[in-house]
Amino acid sequence: MWLWRAPESPRWLAAKGRHEEAIAVLAALQNAPVDDPEVLRTWTGIVELNAQSVGDFALKELLTSGPTQHFRRTMLGVLAQGTRSQAPPMFDEPDSLSSLPTIVGY
Repeated sequence: MWLWRAPESPRWLAAKGRHEEAIAVLAALQNAPVDDPEVLRTWTGIVELNAQSVGDFALKELLTSGPTQHFRRTMLGVLAQGTRSQAPPMFDEPDSLSSLPTIVGY
């Protein structure tokens, strides 16, 4: 419900040329001023990663096979998430005490 209030990703902002906003979001995430060395180090890493990105991404690339195997990787991710949501409680988070009666058999 509050999704529209969430800031954009600093990496996305940097890729779109909105550098000041990206640094401001990084500073807010790290609870530091915008000129903090750690914020600037993170910013430098983001800029370097964006420089290494290859071209624009099209959603249809997820449905193609070939040397990158995007389709196979997409289906593995979908299946992993789907089976996790359908798993019995014993495969829930290990620290979840709500699944203890199911595991023990009570």
